[in-house]
Amino acid sequence: MASTPKILFLDEDSKLFLSLSEKVKENKIKLSLLHQNTLRGMLSNTIVWESIDVILINLSLPNLDIKSFVEAVRRHFFPDNVGIILLATPAQNAQIEEGLKLGAHHFLYKEFVSDTLILENIQKLLANIHSQQKYQFEIKKLLQNNTEIIEYRKYLDQQLSDRTKELQEVYEELLKEMTEHRELEEQFNTSVKELDTFVYRASHDLRGPIASLIGLSNLAKVELQDENAQRYLGMIAENSEKLNRILITLLEVTKIKYLDVEVTEIDVHELATKVKQQFSKDFMRENIDFQMEINAPDLFVSDRYLIRTIMQNLIDNAISFANKTSKKNILFKITQQENKNLQIIVSDNGQGIEKNVQDKVFTMFFKHNATSKGSGVGLYVVKNCLQKLKGNVTLQSEINIGTEVIIILPNLL
Repeated sequence: MASTPKILFLDEDSKLFLSLSEKVKENKIKLSLLHQNTLRGMLSNTIVWESIDVILINLSLPNLDIKSFVEAVRRHFFPDNVGIILLATPAQNAQIEEGLKLGAHHFLYKEFVSDTLILENIQKLLANIHSQQKYQFEIKKLLQNNTEIIEYRKYLDQQLSDRTKELQEVYEELLKEMTEHRELEEQFNTSVKELDTFVYRASHDLRGPIASLIGLSNLAKVELQDENAQRYLGMIAENSEKLNRILITLLEVTKIKYLDVEVTEIDVHELATKVKQQFSKDFMRENIDFQMEINAPDLFVSDRYLIRTIMQNLIDNAISFANKTSKKNILFKITQQENKNLQIIVSDNGQGIEKNVQDKVFTMFFKHNATSKGSGVGLYVVKNCLQKLKGNVTLQSEINIGTEVIIILPNLL
């Protein structure tokens, strides 16, 4: 609708038009009034009347076919929301009724109306047209938004379909990789088991010849009196003993790896005493002052074999790295913590371990210097035992001062 609405009068008589024009001018009403006295004149100026907002048509115009007129207005000349007011006489009620059915908005009996009444009806109709235009605009906007939403939904559906396809392809590829990885893992585990079986059997089979070699060396030392022979035989026996210990440790590693934890009540004091007695000759030979302190209940629930193995390897490791120059001390301490866990501490005043390699001492065959007497397997065995028992270990060490290993074992009640 234009800023100044246009009102077209179709009436042979111009009196009403002129009267309304004066009224509009007098009251400064924002309306533009146009007049045509014939239907032919209006129909021949369609370009001029394209922006008409309201038409007032006198049904008494000659040759007027109300149906043809309204259809022409709606289809060809004016927008759908142009307002039509019929000016008629009471005798033209049939035409009025037909016009209203065809789309006219209102009617006025010409002989009973005043300028004020006509202007009021025009302004009401303009207000209704404005509301209708606004409503149609909102409807159009909603339809447009709805179309955009539908198109965007189609776009999203396509994106979702494409993404789903991509994810399906990625999933299938990942599934394939997982299957291949699982197969490789199974092959690796099979290889590890085969290797463990080989190590176990080889270690077991080698122990017989090594034992024979140790026995023959000792026998030869009794029979042969030559000093060089005695020295060489002693070296053979010593290295054979060392190799035998390595084989025993390898057998332990394999056994522990596949061992099922056997939970039982353990007399901690009795077990620790037996482990101490096992190393009594080593303490005497190496001149080691071994101190044992036990402050724990006699009974502790765990795996006896694994705990004994932990104690043996910790003490054997402390003996292997004993101080060569000063008095050798080893403290073996067992206490029970408030949470019922068992704490085992083995400390010595031995060679100590450099800080930059302390995180490697629990790996297999690790030796932190060339003069180490140990096999490099003892602490690795301890770590495997702790993994079985869900325990943990910490190590503190300083060069030429000593090493302390702290073991925490949960009570498997």
